[in-house]
Amino acid sequence: MRWIRLILAMLSAKFKKKLNGTETVIKTFRVWITDIDVSVMNHAAIMTVLETGRLDLMVRSNFFKVAIKNKCFSQVRLSVFNFIDH
Repeated sequence: MRWIRLILAMLSAKFKKKLNGTETVIKTFRVWITDIDVSVMNHAAIMTVLETGRLDLMVRSNFFKVAIKNKCFSQVRLSVFNFIDH
């Protein structure tokens, strides 16, 4: 199910206005039932949500096309989450 979220993010980014590299992308999300373990959103689902934001920025700023052309891909080596209870 997480692949569906990534594919939808890529397709929707193609139809939004183009960005330059210094602009900010703000995205809102809803938690899908498949993202929940017992009562909280699991870490793999959080990473997918964050990846859709990065993917949206890369597609809209045309960086994704340049990266594929030059065979440049990045990977996340470390991620740290701080949970804030409001």
